[in-house]
Amino acid sequence: MSRRETVLIAVFINMCILILLFLGALKPKDVNEIVQQKVTALAESKKKNESINMKESSIDQVDNILSQYINHEKSAAEEKKNKEISKPSAPPQPELPPSPENKNIKDAKYYIVKHGDNPWTIAVKNKIKVEELLRLNNLDESKAKKLKPGDQLRIK
Repeated sequence: MSRRETVLIAVFINMCILILLFLGALKPKDVNEIVQQKVTALAESKKKNESINMKESSIDQVDNILSQYINHEKSAAEEKKNKEISKPSAPPQPELPPSPENKNIKDAKYYIVKHGDNPWTIAVKNKIKVEELLRLNNLDESKAKKLKPGDQLRIK
């Protein structure tokens, strides 16, 4: 086997691996359609006894799969964007009022809720008990679960 043939076989094997990786990234429905198209095309070319230039056909196959994948991703992104646009936005959540029990409003300190925060992490960051945080903000367990980024909580 010559060096050229060895290189062509290596290129062909790499191309097959890439095709498998791309097919693995697609949905099963898409994979079945693509595999069926490829098998049909290969069967037809064998029937006609056409000689296929490995290098050109490999590039064409990879280009076809890439273009199908890119088109699929674009359409999925457009559908997602359209769904997000069509969803009505939730009304803004009002700020939580400070507790009337604590009359030291001048000494009050507030914390703005960030993504990933929950009452426990906020309490630990600010060195207070969770119960104290909930009491200062007139929160019960169900209200505490509905905290969103941007909400303002009293911590002192």
